[in-house]
Amino acid sequence: MDPAMQLVTQWLDEQPQDMWLAFVLNTNHDIAVDALRWMIRSGRCDRAVALAMYWALGAGFYVQYADRSEVPAYAQLGFNLIKKIERLFLAGEFPASDLGYDPSRELLVYADVPVVSPVPAALKSPIPGRQIDLASLTAGWENGVPAFIWTELDARGSVRA
Repeated sequence: MDPAMQLVTQWLDEQPQDMWLAFVLNTNHDIAVDALRWMIRSGRCDRAVALAMYWALGAGFYVQYADRSEVPAYAQLGFNLIKKIERLFLAGEFPASDLGYDPSRELLVYADVPVVSPVPAALKSPIPGRQIDLASLTAGWENGVPAFIWTELDARGSVRA
């Protein structure tokens, strides 16, 4: 794991699922892929967080590829994580919680991409439940992480503004 993301995962390890969902919806997924993988592997990631992550990683983009060999090199980490989430979600591996998530808006993001490998219906359906106050949870964050983490990452030279 990227040493910079270890700081993020240490923080996430102490947070409730509300904050995990806020992180997924707010972070830069290109640089946080190690933290996202850690979340999936943790055994604590709930269905709403997993579904939000699936769509935030651009699931609609990847429907144009039949398999990993067709995916451009720059997008393979995202593809791998999306496929893992898809498998685990469909197998019922993510626990339910009181959090909800509705992917309806995300379904439109890549609507013009040709569909070779469609998203399973279960991953298009909303999960009813409590909605988080994203603005409150992420107040004071910088570049998709709490300001104190960004300051530390910046001091380490681990990130570029």
